[in-house]
Amino acid sequence: GFVDTHAHVAWNDFDASDRDARTAEERDAATRRTLQAMRAAGVTSARDAGGADRSIRALHDKEALGPRLQISVELLDRDRVDRMGGIGPAIDAMLEAGADWIKLVATGGVASPAGSQLISHFTASEFALAVRLAAEAGARVMVHAWGGEAVTHALDAGAASIEHGIFLTPDQARLGAERAAVLVPTLHIYRLVQAMIAAGRLPAAFGARVAEAVEAHPAAVRRARDAGMAIAMGSDFSTLEQHGTNLREIAELRRAGLDADEALVAATRTGARLLAGGSRDAGAAE
Repeated sequence: GFVDTHAHVAWNDFDASDRDARTAEERDAATRRTLQAMRAAGVTSARDAGGADRSIRALHDKEALGPRLQISVELLDRDRVDRMGGIGPAIDAMLEAGADWIKLVATGGVASPAGSQLISHFTASEFALAVRLAAEAGARVMVHAWGGEAVTHALDAGAASIEHGIFLTPDQARLGAERAAVLVPTLHIYRLVQAMIAAGRLPAAFGARVAEAVEAHPAAVRRARDAGMAIAMGSDFSTLEQHGTNLREIAELRRAGLDADEALVAATRTGARLLAGGSRDAGAAE
């Protein structure tokens, strides 16, 4: 089957306020539909990149709802880490909560101030500590980074995957290949965000930033491919209308420059290998 290495199976709404407005029963029902839709689309393994916790895993396991699932529990951005007392306590809390993956949000993104996408939110020593603490518990680290020194620090530290990597440089791609790291570009979601901006569902102020990302992203994928850095499919989907259409990312990988075989490998074998190295529960991914 196919492997989605970057999904948000328990969010079900793009906006956090909409997610918070749902009752627990509504959230569970929406998550059931999400997982069932992913399975129906042919996704047999998935890595949740924030939002799914032990309760979601228990729901998933009890009802055999969908793809084999690995979780990161919560996104660790700079503010959350600081509120939790630093990188060490934050990671300890995620591991205690059952995280297979530590998700560090190391740069800005769509909604961040202009120019912030290449500024690292964590130091090289913090990345190193995160990777060490995760490894000691049998977990691994995935890093949201559009570009800049956050990518280099994360790769130097031994992070397993770079999420998005929109402004990945040739040197970083070569470093990623040397460190056996994986790029998870999540191309299609940015085109969907463009459509949401055009429809007035997101602020128009995000438009120029997203357009720049859409234009730059394919070159990053080609740089990774040409340098020998592994590429895995990830959707970054988070709404009920998106879940179940995860395989649209394969077409985006093709549009970015991968040939058919390369795109298929990204959507299957590479993702499976990435998840096989990340589970704290034997048999959670194959």
